[in-house]
Amino acid sequence: MDSWAFAYGSVTLSNVGSSWLPGAGGGGVLEESSAPVTATPAPGETETYLTAQSRSQAAEKKFQAVADHFRHTKTAEMARYMIAVAHMESGDNSEAEKRFKEVTSSSNRDVASLANMALASIYAGSRRQAEAITIYKSLIDHPTNTVSKPEAQMELAGLYAESNPAEARKIYLQMETDDPTGPLAQLALSKIAALKK
Repeated sequence: MDSWAFAYGSVTLSNVGSSWLPGAGGGGVLEESSAPVTATPAPGETETYLTAQSRSQAAEKKFQAVADHFRHTKTAEMARYMIAVAHMESGDNSEAEKRFKEVTSSSNRDVASLANMALASIYAGSRRQAEAITIYKSLIDHPTNTVSKPEAQMELAGLYAESNPAEARKIYLQMETDDPTGPLAQLALSKIAALKK
């Protein structure tokens, strides 16, 4: 798995930027976490991995070192979040869930909301819709700099699209009402048109 189910600006091991780990001395962790997964490295590539799991394991060790070194800082919280992402990307959703749950209690609301969004994604992907719905609704009611109300609404409506199209339509209409001339209104209307009747 190279990315999460939600695609609105997700943070993954392959696209994390240095701004997510300020002061981490960054290069090694970020280079490790975004190293290509390939059996045949391209010319000039110094670090590659045969599997996403081996890349994630190596990245986890480095992110853990950052979290340990910068305890009680935003950098440490983001490193802990990235450890959970590493587990998710390697396919270890059980460990990812455990790690994301730890990060959701962070005093940093921005990092906690990212962890909640990822946790909801895991729940949605494992037929635990009720738990995902609860999280998405909370994120809608408490938006942050990293997870906006429309982002959470879009995910919730997407979850409802198959099982409860009427509820999905209601959310999309609310999005259109909240910003009738913006690009989200157009997106919401296109999603409504694609819903089953």
